[in-house]
Amino acid sequence: MDASTGKAIRMQRLFNPDDGKALINAYSHSVIYGPIKGAENLSEIRKNLAVIAEEVDGVILNPGSVKHLEDLFYGKDKASLIIQIDYQNYSRKKIIPYQEGSAVSLFTIEDALKAGADAVMSYLYLGAEDPDREAAEIRRNRDYVSQSREYGLPLIMEPRFAREAVEPEKKHDIELMKLYTRIAQDIGADIIKMIYPGSDQKLAEIAELIDIPILTAGGENRGESQTLSNAGRYLENGASGIIFGRSIFQSENMQELLIKLKRAVHPGS
Repeated sequence: MDASTGKAIRMQRLFNPDDGKALINAYSHSVIYGPIKGAENLSEIRKNLAVIAEEVDGVILNPGSVKHLEDLFYGKDKASLIIQIDYQNYSRKKIIPYQEGSAVSLFTIEDALKAGADAVMSYLYLGAEDPDREAAEIRRNRDYVSQSREYGLPLIMEPRFAREAVEPEKKHDIELMKLYTRIAQDIGADIIKMIYPGSDQKLAEIAELIDIPILTAGGENRGESQTLSNAGRYLENGASGIIFGRSIFQSENMQELLIKLKRAVHPGS
């Protein structure tokens, strides 16, 4: 049996077959940041996910959370489970920050398949001062691609600039973002998760060059109005969907926001 069949079926679970779009909630932050608002402990995560999993197409969890929250994914109409299979400390800014971080595998794709996942997500950090570290990132993600093809699980890859903390002015550099999104596609990602590049024009320009789905990240929570505006603009400028985390689980009116986001991503639903 060809594993590509399994991958095709799982892709259709993530993306609404009627419009080709996806609404995904990222809820794996604690493995990078520790306890934060909306994810201070498993009890709080469970309470929020009980609402979220009813409305979104997929939820990203870290491996340690899965066994404690698995029942929230029982049933035909629940969100697809997506597992973040690596750890990175590039994003940590307040407690033990690094100028350049590092990344390591937490889980194999075979493990994710056994856990019932419909997809996995990894980070790809490019542009480290030491070129051998960039090569190591390529090798790590190449192995994920190989496993993804073997087991039929879609791979969401989030490419980022490794030196954002040192050279923040380059975080939204259009040529840099074109480079790392294309590398992610060309080493075998099925889906790209991408930070917003700073303008709608830049997003449209990048989307024009990429032939696999792009899901745009939400970043920090800036309130319901801004979250809804962002979602609409991202979709209008080439994104195949959104991956919003804190914008959802830190919302003051989460249920209402989810309904509005679902209408924005899936207008016919």
